[in-house]
Amino acid sequence: MNIQQQILRLLGDGKLHSGQWLAERVGISRTAVWKHIGRLRALGLEFKASPGAGYVWSSPIELLELDQIMSKLSAE
Repeated sequence: MNIQQQILRLLGDGKLHSGQWLAERVGISRTAVWKHIGRLRALGLEFKASPGAGYVWSSPIELLELDQIMSKLSAE
């Protein structure tokens, strides 16, 4: 899973998370979090940023995971 996917997964709960919290969870700097958020915005995803408070995904979604999908399918 790449860093942007990790950030999306963390923000997928729809809650406000600080850049520091995201950085610690993903293992990068707060500046790198900001840059990745910028790249995700360039892809059309919307995030709200509150200075000193953090980021929240404007319209969070549940990301699909192949392993989870496959485990729910029958052998047929």
